[in-house]
Amino acid sequence: DLALRVVVDGSASMHSGNPTKIVFCARLAAALGYIGLVKQNRVSMTVFGMPGMERPAHLPECRGRQQVPRMMRFLLDELFPDTTGSRSAVTGGAPHEKADFNETMKTVAASRATKGVVIVLSDFLIEEGYEVGLRALSAASRNFDCYMVQVLAREELEPNRLTGSDASGKGGASFGGDLRLTDVESAAHTEITLSTDLIQAYKKRLDDYLARISTLCHARQMQHVLLANDTKLEDALLNTLRRAGAIG
Repeated sequence: DLALRVVVDGSASMHSGNPTKIVFCARLAAALGYIGLVKQNRVSMTVFGMPGMERPAHLPECRGRQQVPRMMRFLLDELFPDTTGSRSAVTGGAPHEKADFNETMKTVAASRATKGVVIVLSDFLIEEGYEVGLRALSAASRNFDCYMVQVLAREELEPNRLTGSDASGKGGASFGGDLRLTDVESAAHTEITLSTDLIQAYKKRLDDYLARISTLCHARQMQHVLLANDTKLEDALLNTLRRAGAIG
């Protein structure tokens, strides 16, 4: 009798990529939830960070194949409200809660009292940082196993694709020169000149960032899993997540 809790990041940076990271995570969350429900595990879900969301939305624990439509409706209403035209009525949490990563992780840590699995789906591009949230989950991890599934867009992982270059940085650029970039989380702007050297510097920063997240997770007995947004769902489930131990 295990409990599965899937936590989905809906923040602005998750709405980029093709397919968008939020679409990929919604599909993955639905698949994980379905597996849990048909195995008669207790499944709950949390969505946080959606634009305009003041506090996380929670789907309370449910069990059994007959709960699949309820779970799907929750994901659709909370992650794609513009499409469904409404939000799920299943929202919760104390009034002081915020819909950011760290406060959500504190809430998840405080709510788990029985043996189970927590799977967090996020790009971990978090302006306020993620250390406080990981620490909160780690303090409660004696009750459950934690998997931090980091989903990044393919062009975030391989920025040379933006220029049409090969892995060595050589090749003709489809665009380049001076660019103005906007941070979707903060709306801040920055001017850059796109070049091979800049792409290589970005890749080095990205590798360092991924290594830091992985190190922090492992130090807290959590699994860190990296997925691209164009990964086939069956590969993510049957290969990556199964090898990591998230799926039995």
